[in-house]
Amino acid sequence: MLQLAPSMLVSQEELIDRALRPGAVYAVVGASRYPVKNGYKLYAYLRRRNVRAYAVNPFADEIMGEQAYPDLKSLPQRPDVVSIVLNPNDGLDVVKTAHRQCVSVIWLQPGAESADILRYAKDNDFSIVHHACLMTEHYRRWGSRVK
Repeated sequence: MLQLAPSMLVSQEELIDRALRPGAVYAVVGASRYPVKNGYKLYAYLRRRNVRAYAVNPFADEIMGEQAYPDLKSLPQRPDVVSIVLNPNDGLDVVKTAHRQCVSVIWLQPGAESADILRYAKDNDFSIVHHACLMTEHYRRWGSRVK
């Protein structure tokens, strides 16, 4: 697994650069079995580009033919990046778990942000990527290239 320093308080751009380094391992919390959902689209995007990504969804056994995990604690390895594609009311516990696990980058997909999550990050002196889409930023840096 790629070893990255804990995020602490750094710029959004630095966090995005960390997250998009080759070899980073991702967990998509809120990955979905339904192709119209953003959690499915993000997970599918990463998998199509041969990025190691784990689907996290307590209501699915598998997504896109790959095992889905009920929570971050169940993953076979600690991810470098936790991307959250959840209702903002459901994200705080995930952020707390990712922070306790010393995940390098926590990325809130658009629509997953909440004042409580951002306040928790500020109160605990770490930064979160927000107001940016992981797929858009990945494509901006890597284009259609498959890693």
